[in-house]
Amino acid sequence: MSTFVSYAQNFEDVMLRRALRDVTEGFYIDVGANSPVIDSVSLAFYQLGWRGINVEPSIEFINQLREQRSRDINLHAALSDEPGMLKFFDFPQTGLSTLVEEVAQQHLASGFEVKEDWVSVVTLDDVFAQVPVDEVHWLKVDVEGAEKQVLDGWSKSEVRPWIVIVEGVDPEQHAPSHAEWESGLLAKGYRFVYFDALNRFYVSEKHLHLADAFSLSPNLFDRFALSGTATSMFTSSLAQQARQAHAEALAAIEDGRRRREQHEHLLEELAQRYQSEREALQSRLIATLSEYRGIVQERDAAAATLQRTSDELVVARRELSEFAAVREDLAHELAVSRQREAMHKAETRLVEMQIREIRASTSWTITAPLRFTVSLLRGKRADASQYLREALKGAANIGWLRALARTLIPADSRLKRALVARIVSAPTVVHAGGVASILLSESGAPMGPERAQLLSRMRRASGPEQMR
Repeated sequence: MSTFVSYAQNFEDVMLRRALRDVTEGFYIDVGANSPVIDSVSLAFYQLGWRGINVEPSIEFINQLREQRSRDINLHAALSDEPGMLKFFDFPQTGLSTLVEEVAQQHLASGFEVKEDWVSVVTLDDVFAQVPVDEVHWLKVDVEGAEKQVLDGWSKSEVRPWIVIVEGVDPEQHAPSHAEWESGLLAKGYRFVYFDALNRFYVSEKHLHLADAFSLSPNLFDRFALSGTATSMFTSSLAQQARQAHAEALAAIEDGRRRREQHEHLLEELAQRYQSEREALQSRLIATLSEYRGIVQERDAAAATLQRTSDELVVARRELSEFAAVREDLAHELAVSRQREAMHKAETRLVEMQIREIRASTSWTITAPLRFTVSLLRGKRADASQYLREALKGAANIGWLRALARTLIPADSRLKRALVARIVSAPTVVHAGGVASILLSESGAPMGPERAQLLSRMRRASGPEQMR
């Protein structure tokens, strides 16, 4: 069994719990309910799943009840013997509020502050009319001196709560006050069973079996714990501890709030620092990427340049190879040319030597007129034939030349006939070899070795100076 927690001022809830322990989801009526927690008789039952009607004229407490007791019916009103409007003396944050002016004056004399207000008044019959169930298990009346008026308002209703609790002591004089109202309650079929020095407990004659529960005052066998919220002196130490714990809790909450603000401020600074570092890193990354792209472009350009250079090198090597081959060919041709040049020089020297020999020979002297004629022919082609005819005629008049021609040119040879034709006809081409042919024997007989050698030397000598 779980521990029962008592919130009431004088263990009223403990006594009620002992008598009604077998009732689940019961119903109560709390007249002068006051705070929903402090000195509350109904809170423990509400926590056990019960519900009921709370009657409270204080606007402060009724608002708290409406907020914290959603299952209950919460009436903002005062109770009296007839409905209407009454002046209400409200002593805030206390359980001393009352409709009785004399009681209010006593509280004022004790130093309490009061707020006067007009409130709606209903009767206990009106409250019983709003009960939504068949049974009311307990009724509590705590109205600070107005108990008789409240009970007098219960005149017509047939509702009979199982247990009725009424404050029976004058709040200021601390003297019993039940004599003025108890008779009416007993007349309704109730029996007095218990007095706790503040409240009087009555049991309906229909439920007298509950009377045995009130034979003893609250004790350890009731297995209850104090909530620490009650205002009684014997719970003051516990209340003080509770207040201290509450203060410590508030201080811890405040410290936690301050720490949270510090942490939030630190987190904000860290977030700003992170954002700044993030932006800096992004800028550096962008710069690095840009630099990288530049490097890649330079690399690609260098690679392209290298490729072009490589291609050009291949072409250059191919051209160099071709140039080497050409050079080799040119070197070969140069060597051949030099060789030919050397041969030509040798031949030239030989020819020059032969020419010198020819010019120093008798034949060169003999043919001087003919060469003169040839030179004139080179200058004037129109007069060439005339010059040739005159030269041949002149040569024919020279006896030794004529004798030489007969010796060298055969009489029936084609050369002789040609020469004769040249003399008598138009000019024609005459080679130096033709001059030499006049030296042939007229008879056409073969020349001897000496004449053949002479003819060969004259042909070689006349090669560079052929004429047309």
